[in-house]
Amino acid sequence: MLLTYYFKLIYAVCLLLVSCLFLSSESLAQSPRAVTEVISDYDGFWKSGNGAVGSIPVNPVKPSNSHNLLGFVYAGKRYSTGVDDNKLTSEGLTFEAGLYRSLPQFNITGAINSNTKVGIGQMYDGVSNGKSSASPDRNINKYLQDGINGLDLGTGVANLPKGYAEFMTTNILASAINDGVPDIIVTQIADPSGSTDTYELLDENGNRVGNLLAIAFTNITPVGKWVADFYEASVNPMTLTPGFTNTERDLRLWACDFGDLGITAEDVKRIRSFKINLSGNSDIAFVAYNANAFLNQSPILPMPVTLTSLKAQQEQDVIKVLWETASEENSSHFEVEVSQDGESFIKVGEVAAAGYSNVKQKYSFGYVPEASGDYYVRLKQVDTDGRFEYSKVVAASIYKRGLDLMVYPNPSEGGNVYLKHTVATGSEQIALWHTNGIKVKELKPEKGSITTSISTHKLAAGLYQVTWHSETEVVTTKLLVR
Repeated sequence: MLLTYYFKLIYAVCLLLVSCLFLSSESLAQSPRAVTEVISDYDGFWKSGNGAVGSIPVNPVKPSNSHNLLGFVYAGKRYSTGVDDNKLTSEGLTFEAGLYRSLPQFNITGAINSNTKVGIGQMYDGVSNGKSSASPDRNINKYLQDGINGLDLGTGVANLPKGYAEFMTTNILASAINDGVPDIIVTQIADPSGSTDTYELLDENGNRVGNLLAIAFTNITPVGKWVADFYEASVNPMTLTPGFTNTERDLRLWACDFGDLGITAEDVKRIRSFKINLSGNSDIAFVAYNANAFLNQSPILPMPVTLTSLKAQQEQDVIKVLWETASEENSSHFEVEVSQDGESFIKVGEVAAAGYSNVKQKYSFGYVPEASGDYYVRLKQVDTDGRFEYSKVVAASIYKRGLDLMVYPNPSEGGNVYLKHTVATGSEQIALWHTNGIKVKELKPEKGSITTSISTHKLAAGLYQVTWHSETEVVTTKLLVR
């Protein structure tokens, strides 16, 4: 009996030691960059918590609709986002006033796939525990930038495609480095799946400035939960699949100072962009920046060149690029870049700028492509101090032989485009394919017509292939939807 008693006692002590070691390892795994509390305007006012020692308990209320980030706690200090400081004050909270905004357009390199989901608060569509009568808009960027200052925690995208997203970042204030105030905030709103995203600052040649920062969201303690519907984003209209309706997900955030990226005051002039390398499991509501860490509270200074027009057109076997400026100050040159997929651009030429001008300037450049097909053209406007800005993208088609097939306007801004083709006999078919191989539209041209209208207003931004099928041939062209 005594032996049994000591055995049980030793066994209990061992369990206690193992438990303590486990808790210790969990504590050590928690990232020091974790945001430990968020405050939003859900139902007027909502404050989370992560249940850790010294923090408030987890709020049992789970947001189920759009709500904007009002403030957050990082490294033991509360900051406001500038969305509604008066609300924080009226609730008796102390904070350091801040101003945060979501980063602009996400240009994601990976293709949307069947794993990618648009997440919205389950009451966002007004339907409880079910699919809305009309599917939510299939616009990936919309859900990463919506809300006041783009800070809506109740919408986002789960499993963003593996690849990267890059943002122009040209005018960081040297005084913001290592001042202790968080300059970047990143959200994770579903299941991080143990993956790690990395973050870096780059110069104009794509070389890293400072350090690569790796963040595993499994090391970030959730501050709360929300209730969401997740719609399949690889099809249009999006579908709500079983198991993704009215489902609870964790809400995590992390933040960092620019100094955490290993840069110094001397590096500031070289930095041109902020890059996120996506693992394929990133679930983002938004990525925000501290506006007070930038000159003029914007990560991009306006270029001293006013570009008033840009077009590209075929002239025999040449793509002629034509552009005009209304004024220029301190401008160095224009680099002409060309792409065949609307994403990967290469420099094909350079034209000197006027430098200083307050009158209209006209420029042109001729590019001879190696083969027939569809091409996309943009300008890189470079200033004398090395700053640069990209123009909009325009399209041009070169056909040296075969069927004259052209789609315009291209790129499309989401309205109707028109496909110019040979005279239709009534037996042809026109199809529109996404780059992921999914057919999104099919139509039949009217007999005798030479132009067919195609609606793109419900299509997600991206590159599409337009295919013309006749009894004797299959011809394709490309369409970029923005």
